[in-house]
Amino acid sequence: MRKLLSLFILAAIITALCGSAAADQSTPENAPATLKEVNVVVNGSGNTTQMFAYELNTLLYFRVQDICQAVDFDVTSNTLTKIARINTFKGYGSGGVLPEQNKKSIEVNPEKAQIYCDDLMYTSYHSFTVDGVLYVSINDIVNATSNAADLMDKPDSAQPPRIIWLGSDNPAPADFTVPSAVVTCRYLTFNYDYATNVLSLSVVVKQGISINVGPPLPADSGGKQWLPIYPLQSQPTLLSPGK
Repeated sequence: MRKLLSLFILAAIITALCGSAAADQSTPENAPATLKEVNVVVNGSGNTTQMFAYELNTLLYFRVQDICQAVDFDVTSNTLTKIARINTFKGYGSGGVLPEQNKKSIEVNPEKAQIYCDDLMYTSYHSFTVDGVLYVSINDIVNATSNAADLMDKPDSAQPPRIIWLGSDNPAPADFTVPSAVVTCRYLTFNYDYATNVLSLSVVVKQGISINVGPPLPADSGGKQWLPIYPLQSQPTLLSPGK
């Protein structure tokens, strides 16, 4: 019995020591990020823009303003609230005056940020600030822009309908016509070649045709009836070089 108890105590001590060793080898909260120069090509135009990005755990972190300027998207960024707002249908404004980037490696702690693209929110867990500027992984910037495009392919329950007036007061069901309305969104795709440090960005236009008609809503106080229609079909189109 004493022998078994001794073995149990010895096993507990070994387990505790192993646990301490594992804790000592855990990843530190802050990790080194290396600033590297990246060649950026947009829409296969062949025109290359140089910009700097931090590399951390195989991910590339760019200033949101730099990426939006390259693809001509409007953007505002607030590092205090960790919020960036991208508008894919407006051209790039000033984006604020960005400081010169420090060329040395730094210690950073990835944080959570919110990216609103065309008023749809995307939460990034791969973000940090340096010198008062928000850096976000290129993966999350691209994913944020595709939110609207993804919604166009979701079931009706996930997509709020557009409401249109039927054009006449209290029409009979037989008079319903199937309307068509084009819903458009713009989003990014990317490819990064680690061998050449070339980042290829493509702006894609996606059009959804609203042809799925729901039942008419009850007539309003003025006697008009309204019809909900839902995006049902979508077709992506890659923009031509330079656009």
